[in-house]
Amino acid sequence: MRYTFLKLLEEYRICVPIIQRDYAQGRKDEKAKDVRDKLVPSLKKALQGEPLDFDFIYGTIKEKNDEMVLFPLDGQQRLTTLFLLHWYLNIKEDGKLGGLLKRFSYETRLTTKEFIDHLIESSITKEEFSQGFLSAVIRNEKWFRHQWNFDPNIKGMLEMLDKIHLEMKLFTPKALPVLLSDDCPITFAFMDLDEYQLDEELYIKMNARGRALTSFENFKAQFEQLLESLGYDEEISEFSSKLDQDWTNLLWSHLGPEKTIDRPFLNIFTFVSSVLQMKKDIPSDIFQNKRYIDMDVLSGIYNEEIAVKYLFDVLEIWCQVTDINELFLNIEKETPLFITEPNIFKKLVESGNVTLPERIYFYTVTQALLHGKKEELPDILRIIRNLVQRVRQERQGEYISNLRYDDIGEIFKAVDVLIESHNNPYTTLQANKKLPGYTRDSFEQERFKAQLINEKPSLREVLFKLEDLREISGNLTVLREPLKKYGDDLYPLVKEMLGVDQGLIARALLTFEDYKHHLGYSSLGDFFNCERYLYGGNFRKSFIWTSPKLQKVWNELLEHYFSTKKQSVQETLQKIIETNNTWEKTHYAYYFVKYPVIFNASHLTFVFEHEDEFLIEKLSGKTVQAMHINPIYEAVINEKPHLCNKDSSLAKSTDRSKLVTTSGKILWLEKGKWTTISEHKSLLDDTLTQLPFNLDLVEQGVRLVEILK
Repeated sequence: MRYTFLKLLEEYRICVPIIQRDYAQGRKDEKAKDVRDKLVPSLKKALQGEPLDFDFIYGTIKEKNDEMVLFPLDGQQRLTTLFLLHWYLNIKEDGKLGGLLKRFSYETRLTTKEFIDHLIESSITKEEFSQGFLSAVIRNEKWFRHQWNFDPNIKGMLEMLDKIHLEMKLFTPKALPVLLSDDCPITFAFMDLDEYQLDEELYIKMNARGRALTSFENFKAQFEQLLESLGYDEEISEFSSKLDQDWTNLLWSHLGPEKTIDRPFLNIFTFVSSVLQMKKDIPSDIFQNKRYIDMDVLSGIYNEEIAVKYLFDVLEIWCQVTDINELFLNIEKETPLFITEPNIFKKLVESGNVTLPERIYFYTVTQALLHGKKEELPDILRIIRNLVQRVRQERQGEYISNLRYDDIGEIFKAVDVLIESHNNPYTTLQANKKLPGYTRDSFEQERFKAQLINEKPSLREVLFKLEDLREISGNLTVLREPLKKYGDDLYPLVKEMLGVDQGLIARALLTFEDYKHHLGYSSLGDFFNCERYLYGGNFRKSFIWTSPKLQKVWNELLEHYFSTKKQSVQETLQKIIETNNTWEKTHYAYYFVKYPVIFNASHLTFVFEHEDEFLIEKLSGKTVQAMHINPIYEAVINEKPHLCNKDSSLAKSTDRSKLVTTSGKILWLEKGKWTTISEHKSLLDDTLTQLPFNLDLVEQGVRLVEILK
């Protein structure tokens, strides 16, 4: 039975599935151009009355959402061209085919489907057709998305529309009535293959591989075509053979939800392609925007035989690993990478979602295997891990990774320096003055370790143990000198100190230096630029233990520790606090050191409105939006909890806190002295004059709440 395009649309909704090829008639190559140059003029002649036979259209009919849907298995190229012709003429001649044209879509290719939907719904007018290339008009529409420029289907459709426009813009006879008539000259025969119960093998024979393909089959066929176009004839055969055998075996235990190796293979293929992209002058956004199977992109990556060879070599070397899981478990045992899933290969091929550090570590492992450096891999990984962990920036007292995708290419070069060297990695470090991708300070720390290992091999084990602590993460900035001085004794001490409440550590550090770290500013009381400071805390261990600014104060504390050492860490630190608090009572640090409750918090963050007047607020969170209290008041409340109302003493936002007693009396500090409301002022002043002169502010506050009860 013969059909016209509109008659077929009236009878079925047409959904083009993911097929062997993208919309090829719109490609820019010479072959596709020749097809357009012959086809479009033929369509124009047909509209003038010359019959045009579009041959057979094969497909299957399925019921979906209470309507019959045609999935073309052969003829999708011609159907797409006819759709574009009908859309063009419908706009040019003010037709009303929009509702019918909506029954045509690329249902399983989302970007193409969305483009077609917007194209049909667009408000483009025939007057805009005179503005030059029709593709430029469409691309200038508000609904046109930038990423659509990378969809080969959409690029092809725009190319075809330009050709149709060039051929038809001056065509004066009305064409729509011709297309709508019973005598429409553009026809084809349609065969429902299900109706004839034809099997898949016959589909292929009839259609020369025209059956619907999965996206992976589509990728595979296109990549083989790419290899062929680049002249890699031997590689085409090897690619197909390896994929069906060795590489399938490699990925078999990592099948995706579809129970195929499609997704696992694409994930590792994408990784290899991204590595090659970083070594070429190709924009990084292609992988960030998931254009990793765009053949236009891949043709730029695999245009040299060495790139194709690298792809094959990477897959082959992983095939040779007897037990991949055991390999990564051994790596984690010797060099912890501080990642949630030690088996990076598994995470990569199963999800494709690997972090930038994991990407660097996987590249390192792969390169080591390729260069026969498996024995040296733990040391190489350790160096790279330490360097990667120090690519960071401080934000609100926390260190966060400062790695960027565009940085990784240089970091890969550093990996290559260590792996391609004929010397062991530590000798290589000492022989180089810098490594690509890393700051000089960070590199120098690794050189220091290499030199220390060379001079004192006995310290290698304790050095590794220290930098394997999660809070240290390879950063020995504050422990360099203590390591040389105390050697093996340092690791058990640091490990135990990391396990105690960090408020105790903060108090001990503060006896040597006012080391507070400036975080920023907050509005509080009468000021809008009150300084906010951090002292560490259980949630800020990495910062306090690795900040370069604290190297001096840590050296002093550890020196006093080893000269004061008692039975336990807590006992020793407490002794240091008791004997080393030399701050005057007029200095805030005296109170922070003396009274443990002040540093009894996970976030040791304080806002200083006026330090000399003790107008300070201790935050329960990171900003003044959290509840806060003056630490002097908190110390008084801790001494006399039954006489004070802590909840009423807390403040929020820009308000200052006040010390509220259970009887409702209110006290506060003003210019460094206690005061209260006028009603009780004389009693308070009389009490203060009778107190011993050597009492600190907390001790004075305790006496006052006792009297005012």
